[in-house]
Amino acid sequence: MRAATSWSTEALPEVAVEQAWTTLVQRLGGEPDLVFLYASATYEAKALMKTFRALAPQVPLHGGTSCLGVMTEEGFHSQEGRGLGMLGLWDPEGAYGVGAASIEGRPRQGAAMAVQQALEHAGRSGELPSLLWLTAAPGYEEELLAGIEEMVGPNVP
Repeated sequence: MRAATSWSTEALPEVAVEQAWTTLVQRLGGEPDLVFLYASATYEAKALMKTFRALAPQVPLHGGTSCLGVMTEEGFHSQEGRGLGMLGLWDPEGAYGVGAASIEGRPRQGAAMAVQQALEHAGRSGELPSLLWLTAAPGYEEELLAGIEEMVGPNVP
């Protein structure tokens, strides 16, 4: 397994994603098997996703927003309150999936649905994952964790 980060503070979301993606692939020595992309809320999320999908249509993407910028091992990256960061994992032996679901009115059920989607996308339905990563809306964390625990039990970090 190899891991690398990249970042951009370019104003246009398309340019920021392309810049960060190019750097990430270069640092990993190839396309990642999973990407975490976080960007300040000043970026248009649909433009970020559209650009990422054009560059990497098959790479699982876990995304979220940050406030004012992002941090990597190179420091804090922000230009006029905007920044975008990627963490990529290259692991041809791994199985990675991403899931998302609405939590409106039913956060526990939404979390369970997202876990099921992620397992299906990883080709691992019915298996216990080695690790789950959660990006949650503030105020729902405990309910979401309870829904995840109902799905996979208490021993999955």
